[in-house]
Amino acid sequence: MFSDALDVEAQQIKVEHLEILDRFFHATDVRSGQQSFWPYDFSIIPIETISAIYEHFLKAASEEEKKAAGAFYTPRFLAELVLDVSLEGVSSLLDKQFLDPACGSGIFLVGLFNRMAEEWRRLHPDASYLQQVRGLLKILRENIFGVDKNQTACRITAFSLYLAFLDQLLPSDIRELQRQRNVLPRLVYVPDEAKVEEGGGTIRCADFFTEQAKLSEAV
Repeated sequence: MFSDALDVEAQQIKVEHLEILDRFFHATDVRSGQQSFWPYDFSIIPIETISAIYEHFLKAASEEEKKAAGAFYTPRFLAELVLDVSLEGVSSLLDKQFLDPACGSGIFLVGLFNRMAEEWRRLHPDASYLQQVRGLLKILRENIFGVDKNQTACRITAFSLYLAFLDQLLPSDIRELQRQRNVLPRLVYVPDEAKVEEGGGTIRCADFFTEQAKLSEAV
């Protein structure tokens, strides 16, 4: 698994080896061979996973394409370090708006949202479920903005922000949210598909240096 001779190693991997991995991912009991009805646990999906998926797509492109697009993957530890340095001395985040003009998979925006959500929770320790949902959704709608010309990146950013939002809630709160339906704001806005994405706008699919990237006057 750790050889530099990948071609030689590939020849050593047989079907039976892949079958062992397949049984592992299906949570098959080693002794009985019984497969699990619930082989995956989606209770925790870290932002690193989403960013890693995005990085995979970046690597699939040629070096020339990546350079032309200016696409570079940012590890989470580096994103958190940049946020630490940028926000040093800032006493409050909730009264501010943040824009990432090349948001990629949204790792900077998710980091900002988590910090703002934590500040909101400290200020409202006794908030009810409804107050908390409204407060956190307000942050998504009014404080966090991103632009990227890659539509896949924009949708990954929105998905990552949804996960970060849901991660702030208890399982019982999420079930209540499911019963209400259509609570999550539509974050992605594609200028050429304005009718399809009606109600979106905080994550804008456009080149930041064009008119299509223009955000609302409130930003």
